[in-house]
Amino acid sequence: MMLNLLITFTLATGTGPMDSALSATEAPKTLRAAFTVELKSGTATRLYEFDPRKKGAERWKALDHDGDDDELEAVAAAWAAESAPDGWLFPDDLRASLGQQVLVDDKGAAWELAFRHTPSRNDGEYDVWAAQRLAATAWLDPVGERFLRIDYTLPHSVPGPEGGTLVRYDQSYFIKTEPRWGMSY
Repeated sequence: MMLNLLITFTLATGTGPMDSALSATEAPKTLRAAFTVELKSGTATRLYEFDPRKKGAERWKALDHDGDDDELEAVAAAWAAESAPDGWLFPDDLRASLGQQVLVDDKGAAWELAFRHTPSRNDGEYDVWAAQRLAATAWLDPVGERFLRIDYTLPHSVPGPEGGTLVRYDQSYFIKTEPRWGMSY
């Protein structure tokens, strides 16, 4: 007979294997990344490329588009206007977002960390609104000392920030570690 013993405990943020995992997400300010991103809505798809080595409008380039969606265009324009659009690739404010402590559920190969998202200096008005309503979970490999995934879900329907009712919200960040540099992104 096999006995599975699962343990739940509270852990101070930045202690144990979590400290190494958090350090791996904190990219040096000089690190920049080129990327290609696909943005989708119900009616449109856009493909963009960002290269921080290029200057001006050449840094953010539209590669392909299909359909019409003014809101999707506005999202892309706002992202392109940021001083460092590649900053979204790194969960560099995760330490602050986890708050003072997390509830750990030892699932064997990974720890499930339940936390209340604490808005950081990088968060905007919507992030603050969402932090008050969303449930947050991070998955941590305690042996490899790296984060695997972060999930945000809406536990129940809530009034939307601009009217209406938000009935479902699911957002997941799958985090990978670059083996040569040990950075998680």
